[in-house]
Amino acid sequence: MSEPATNPPLPSMNLTFRHSHHKFSIRPSNGQYVTVSDVLYGIHVVLHQPLPDKDIRRHARHGKSDHLLTAYHRRCNSAPHRAHVDHNLRQGYKLLDTFFGLFIFDGVSPSTSMPGVFYVDLR
Repeated sequence: MSEPATNPPLPSMNLTFRHSHHKFSIRPSNGQYVTVSDVLYGIHVVLHQPLPDKDIRRHARHGKSDHLLTAYHRRCNSAPHRAHVDHNLRQGYKLLDTFFGLFIFDGVSPSTSMPGVFYVDLR
């Protein structure tokens, strides 16, 4: 996991999810180059950020409120213990809920249309 995430190694990475408009940057934990661990940790942190109210309203405008609510309840109820379920429910929507069931990491690939940007692929 301490290996470079790219060849050649990069001092930072700009990523976006293929199914979303959310962009984020990864900085190296070792101070030299972005590692596989940096990328995986960064994706985890971003996916678990609270979903801003403006994004919730955007989903409502596009008729996706029910899908978002279903994904939210599915995520919350997948916790192994009732206490964890309640904790998840109290935290509210997260970016992860906007992917409607796409949660398996399927790699990172360079964008062909945006130089210097990498897509995070989920399935």
